[in-house]
Amino acid sequence: MGEGEPAPAPAADIKIFISGNSGSKEITNSQHRITMILKSLGIPLKQVDISAPGTEEQRDVMRAGAKKKEGQRYPLPPQIFNGDKYCGDYDDFDVANEDDELEEFLVFQGKLQRLCQQRRRKKKMRRNCLQLKELQLMLPLLMFPPLILLKLLLLKLHLLKRPQLMKLLQHKNLN
Repeated sequence: MGEGEPAPAPAADIKIFISGNSGSKEITNSQHRITMILKSLGIPLKQVDISAPGTEEQRDVMRAGAKKKEGQRYPLPPQIFNGDKYCGDYDDFDVANEDDELEEFLVFQGKLQRLCQQRRRKKKMRRNCLQLKELQLMLPLLMFPPLILLKLLLLKLHLLKRPQLMKLLQHKNLN
């Protein structure tokens, strides 16, 4: 996998069965959190809104494959599948995410780990580039005599609304 190339997609897309018109804030927040985390990891996903008209068949697929909690008539969204394989509900996802076991939870067999490593490398490269740019900006300041450098720093601090340091500068007769 070369620089700039997209990471290979997992074999089967992740399906998240959601309800687009849920009256439950907990369900809405859970659906949003799952989507946000998977997208941030670059994992392709498909949201299936079981409350939309014409999705009765998809709703039945979710209900047949998902687990229901005690006291529930049917499993409630969000429910997560990898292709036809059931992965779990929001609680299962949250535990796997907190324990760094999303790869096992989503049944990726190594692909999620590669995606995460690639993202970490890119973040580190961006951080290193920013640090290099900051050093390049500071390099010309090293050419100034110390007294001029001190005045420049004090002026910058003054611009940052620190008038007490300007009083110190005036008191010491450095200007």
